[in-house]
Amino acid sequence: MASSSQKHHRTRKGKQPAEGHAVNPPSATGIEEVLDYSRYFSTKRQMMVFEKMFHGRPVISLKAMHSPFFVIPEFEFQNLLNFQHLQPFLGMKLPYYEELVRVFYTNLKITPLGELGIEICGKRIHINEMDWMNIVDLRYGGVKLTLGTIPEECNFDRALALSSMIREDVQGQNVRNADSLKMNDRILHYTWVHILCPRGSNFAQVSNEDIFMLWCIKNNIMIN
Repeated sequence: MASSSQKHHRTRKGKQPAEGHAVNPPSATGIEEVLDYSRYFSTKRQMMVFEKMFHGRPVISLKAMHSPFFVIPEFEFQNLLNFQHLQPFLGMKLPYYEELVRVFYTNLKITPLGELGIEICGKRIHINEMDWMNIVDLRYGGVKLTLGTIPEECNFDRALALSSMIREDVQGQNVRNADSLKMNDRILHYTWVHILCPRGSNFAQVSNEDIFMLWCIKNNIMIN
């Protein structure tokens, strides 16, 4: 349907305006009317942040693993993921709404208690670790591991860890690419960079953090 601004302007007698008659341009439309997302926000500032930082921004596509496909002797990585109780999360494939994802990040704040605080449609929502556990069926146990705080009891050696993951034909080379990994290690790396700790680019690069986390998974070290 055509909007009123697109219809022909007529005189009171139903005639077209005379040639050269000035027609007032339509009034400027506010950002709320253009985006029509004002119901999600409580303030004008939130709308401006959304329009500037998140509106139209790509959302990483949902990835899910079809575990039955890998139930053959050649694939061993799924047993390691089962030990970490990650299979339900990795196989989760539910509908989602990209615009709500963008609104979520627009209004997201970290509370003093370390919870996620979001305000949508004027309602405040707090999400803590227990909420995530219930939503995605993750277990919180083991140690919180980061590359900068590796516990000494882990006995992590980066060179030895990487050597155990790369193929024999590239041993001794300075490899930092997933193409050089053995089959099971390469799938573990893919799972890590696309699902468990997704990033927007450099998927083929094997970072120091990737090596450490894959080493922990392969050695059945519970990761919180």
